[in-house]
Amino acid sequence: MSTNIGKKLSNGEKLKWVILVAVLAVLYLLPEGEVYTAQIKGFCLVTIAGIYLVAFELMPAFIAATLIPVGYWIFKVVPAGVAFGSWTQQFPWIILGAFMVAHIMQKTGVSKRLAYSLMLLARGNFYIVIAMLIVAGVIMAMFVPAGIARVAIFGAIALSIRDAMGWQDDTRKTIILIMGVFFAASAASYLWYTGSNGNVIVAGMLESAGYGVSWTEWALYNALPGLISIAVQMVVVIFFVNKFCKDDGQSLVPTEMNRYIKEEYAKLGKISASEIKATVMLAVLFILLLTNGRLHSWNPGQVFMAIALLAYLPGIQLLEQADTKQINFSVVFLITGFIAIGDAATNLGLGDIFVEKALPYLPHSVYGLSAVSYFIAFFGNMLMTPLAISSAFTVPMVNIAVTLGINPTGLIMVFWNACVATLFPYEVNADILLFSYGLISMKNYIKIGLIRSVLVFVMLFVIYIPWFKIIGIM
Repeated sequence: MSTNIGKKLSNGEKLKWVILVAVLAVLYLLPEGEVYTAQIKGFCLVTIAGIYLVAFELMPAFIAATLIPVGYWIFKVVPAGVAFGSWTQQFPWIILGAFMVAHIMQKTGVSKRLAYSLMLLARGNFYIVIAMLIVAGVIMAMFVPAGIARVAIFGAIALSIRDAMGWQDDTRKTIILIMGVFFAASAASYLWYTGSNGNVIVAGMLESAGYGVSWTEWALYNALPGLISIAVQMVVVIFFVNKFCKDDGQSLVPTEMNRYIKEEYAKLGKISASEIKATVMLAVLFILLLTNGRLHSWNPGQVFMAIALLAYLPGIQLLEQADTKQINFSVVFLITGFIAIGDAATNLGLGDIFVEKALPYLPHSVYGLSAVSYFIAFFGNMLMTPLAISSAFTVPMVNIAVTLGINPTGLIMVFWNACVATLFPYEVNADILLFSYGLISMKNYIKIGLIRSVLVFVMLFVIYIPWFKIIGIM
């Protein structure tokens, strides 16, 4: 029998539930009118409840997100075809297919071989090893959409390097090492369409508003400025850590590190037949994603699912029934639940209402709106998950941009890339796992987070916005 039955709530959980009930009660008791119609009241009740439950972890995230379209359906907020319309879009299938591909990479050992192969090119130079970790993370983010999965892979590598070299926790080399993992796993998520679940949600909401973004377009918009931003942030973090954090007194010996990495790579053995098959599949996947609209008309969802399903065929058999049970299907429900918010909001015309009420108080320039979007993302991260932030603000910001004659795609890209500016590890699930390795103290994590957040703000105005103007999306 489960030990969770009848589990008592903590005082903190009780307070969170009381606040939610109070907020919903106020929304329910507000009188209906020309603007606050019965449908909009239902939308606010269901949406706020769903986002709140996810943000404060009062129930499993995918359950809370699934309750959103179900709530719209039950309370007749929008027609069922709108409430569950996200299932007919490509986005949940991108995530499902990408998770299957990610499982293939981990199962066959392709992901580890990629990381160690790049690190061997560094020949034991610590800072080049960090760079190679980030390069491996950037490449892997194309195919592994879960930041947590990438943190697990690179975090394990970082721990093994720390142990092998005998470095102490929360000292210069281990802090730089764990921040390298951060940029390889978390920061790299924003570069590619399939880099994170949040990217898919943002792309889905943009498409619902009539501004679809393909896989190659997302890469065009974000890859170059994102890589420059990561490089600048990593260099500044290394300078800061070497200047202000304590050292354990141990020297960096390239020959010793190179020897250790060679030993770990040797443990992988010869390239297996399954690794060769997986590598060929990844190459085909990459080519199909890049040639969408030129050599074929399949969208990314169809490409990922086709490649993933091929892995079950006789002769290939990179996936089996047992592997299917390990696929995180709950994330698909999470994605569709959040995308339903944008579909419902668009159907109800909430964007137009928000624009009408908020427009007089907002700056009317690209730079002013970009600054506002940064602070919404920065402070919103402290209270909500990035997924919740994207669901709550993407569609209204699209409508504001359109009203002001600004290309909404560029503004949303600025807003979403601002979400990488975080202070605390709890703000992003992948960062929680990263922090849990114990290689860095909370004090140093927050200090580095503050430096990164300032740099992200600067990069948005120095790199991202000029780049978006050059390519014509702002």
